[in-house]
Amino acid sequence: MPGIINDLTVAGTLFLRASARKLLSKNDPQPDLDTFSAAMQNLLSQAPQGLIKDYKWLDLPGNRPPWVASGISLEAGDHISCFMDGRVFASKPLDIWLGLALQVWYKVGDGDIFRGTHSSHSFTAKESGPLQFGNYFPNDWENLQGERQQDDKIYQTSSGMSRILIIRWHKPAVDCLKGILGLGDFEGRLKSEIERIEVGDTTPKGWSYLWNIGQSNIFRRQPSATADDCIHCQTQGDTGILQKDVDMVLDENTEISWK
Repeated sequence: MPGIINDLTVAGTLFLRASARKLLSKNDPQPDLDTFSAAMQNLLSQAPQGLIKDYKWLDLPGNRPPWVASGISLEAGDHISCFMDGRVFASKPLDIWLGLALQVWYKVGDGDIFRGTHSSHSFTAKESGPLQFGNYFPNDWENLQGERQQDDKIYQTSSGMSRILIIRWHKPAVDCLKGILGLGDFEGRLKSEIERIEVGDTTPKGWSYLWNIGQSNIFRRQPSATADDCIHCQTQGDTGILQKDVDMVLDENTEISWK
C-alpha cells in the first residue's frame, strides 16, 4: 500500500505540473509532421544530381515494438543520413516524453544496435543488410542484437509517433549536406547535422558510453581553470553514462570525488 500511495502522489504532482504548464502555455509545442515532411521533401526535390542515391519516409508509431523495416537494404560503406520529427509519450496527460535521439534506435542487418545523438544522425554502414528502426522506451535492451528485457506488450502503454526521413547518398554525408544547404534549410537541421559531423566523437579518451543507453556527446574533455584533465558535461533533454575500466583496490580508504 505505501508504494501505491507514493506512486499516486508522484502521478498527482506530475499531473498538476503538466496542467500548470498547459495553462501558462509553457509546454513544448507539438511537432507539426506535415510541415516537417513538406519542407524536407522540398529540399530533396531541389537537390543537385549526383548527391542522393535514394530516400525513404517511415512512420514509426510509439506503441510499435522493434524492429521495423525501413524499406532500404544497405551495403557496407553506404552513406546514410536520417532526420526525425515527432514525439513519443510515456504519458500524454502528464506530458512525459522522450527525445527522439534517445527513443529511436538503428540496426543494420545482423550488426549491433546503435542510436544517434540528435534528432538527425549520419553514419556509414559497417554491415550489409536491411536498415531497421526500433523504439527504446518503455522497454530496455537485453543485448546488442536488439532483443528486449520485457515483453513487447509493454509498448502498448506508449503513444505518439516518429516520422523518419532516410537518405542514402552517393558521397560522404557531410559533402552532400553542404551541397543542399545552399538551397535552403528547415529549422537549421541541415546546418546542425553538418556541425555535428564536423565536431566528431567527443567521448573523452579512455572512456566509453554504457551500451544500452547509447552514444551521446554530452561529455567532453576540456581543460578548466584549475586542471588540464577535466571532463565537462552539458546536457539538455538527453542523457549518457560514461564508464571506464580501473585497476584499484576497493576498501574503506578508497574515495571517488566529483565536483
